[in-house]
Amino acid sequence: MGTEDEELHHKATSSTAPQPDAPETCQEVLIKRLHILPLKEAELKIGSQGRMEVLADTLRQIRNDKQVVRSGDILHAKDADFVIIKSDPSQGCLGMETDFFLEGSPLPCFTKVQFSAWGQTQMTPETLFRQYIKPFFKRDYLPYGSKNAQRVRLVHAGQVIKARNDKAGEVYLQVEATDPPGLGVVSTDTEIFALWDTTPEFEKVQILPFQDTL
Repeated sequence: MGTEDEELHHKATSSTAPQPDAPETCQEVLIKRLHILPLKEAELKIGSQGRMEVLADTLRQIRNDKQVVRSGDILHAKDADFVIIKSDPSQGCLGMETDFFLEGSPLPCFTKVQFSAWGQTQMTPETLFRQYIKPFFKRDYLPYGSKNAQRVRLVHAGQVIKARNDKAGEVYLQVEATDPPGLGVVSTDTEIFALWDTTPEFEKVQILPFQDTL
């Protein structure tokens, strides 16, 4: 992952977790399809019970309360935590016609995540983490395990994120690697590594046909 002065690793903790907001409510936008997966540790608690059997009461309560749901929301059900992976449309409330999809591998909490970044002005790993990566895991999207966390970021290798800082401008963050691999979430125990991408940009690109097409 590079030398000590090339990168910086941090725990994805938040020193001042915000107080939880009251759940949003909606009256019109209904979710058509919702994909939900349990966190890996929750899968052990589910045991022989089916995922829907564990989730049923929680989903019914959310529907009756007309709470707004969206990707990344944590659903607490019988001491097991689930995460909404995808919602169609992007947010809304549950209805009698909402289709639920629960198939898929449980989500791991990453032990390590490696980011690279590029933009107009090169930054030190410390500045990159402080101005872009740390804010990405704050406010509405906290690391799993944070006090009052209600929503998490879903992360996977190859993902490119456009991040903005009001004073420093925009940079692009790319998830280079995760441990374990695959789709998962950042927790308060996750180590995050940040490295500025110093690969030079192309100055000239020449496009030629294949020889057998001449």
